[in-house]
Amino acid sequence: MITYLEGILTELSPTDITLEVNGIGHEIFIPLSSFEQLPKIGSRFRILTYLHVREDILRLYGFATHDERDLFRLLISISGIGPRLALIILSGMTVPRIKTAISEGDIQLLCKIPGVGRKTAQRIVIELKERIGGFTIKTSQPIPKEEELLLKDAIAALMNLGYKQQSAQRAAEKAFLDNKGKISLENLVKKALKYF
Repeated sequence: MITYLEGILTELSPTDITLEVNGIGHEIFIPLSSFEQLPKIGSRFRILTYLHVREDILRLYGFATHDERDLFRLLISISGIGPRLALIILSGMTVPRIKTAISEGDIQLLCKIPGVGRKTAQRIVIELKERIGGFTIKTSQPIPKEEELLLKDAIAALMNLGYKQQSAQRAAEKAFLDNKGKISLENLVKKALKYF
């Protein structure tokens, strides 16, 4: 997997860029949200990437933020949504707004994105609602907002690994409370894995 590329931006359009890395020009397809954050042609920069492999083609997709790439990966995990439609979705609305629409089951809002019909919007909500973080944290003792966000990130990471929301939440909360909240996200996920 190519997780990122760093080089010189040689070509730029709202849908794709060419990044020269060690004398090789890489065509990278991007959402509009990433295009708005790119530097000028001739600038050196790093872009997060996802390599999509099909029988007949290898294609690189680029993202300005981890949130964009993570949501792209979730979208293409849904049957019937390929990389092209996932880019259109990311181009049609901000990541926080898409996540809110999914977690609240707002089919109408998702249907406002060009290329997303009612059935596709319903599929997105059904398949991603729990994985997006549409859950509340309930612990035996109150925790600060910052630590609640850490806990939610850990639960989301465990769900991305394939665990169900309920078991992911239970394991993350146990690991969190065992360490009295003073733990990094990476270590929290590692410790939570021991509870499955």
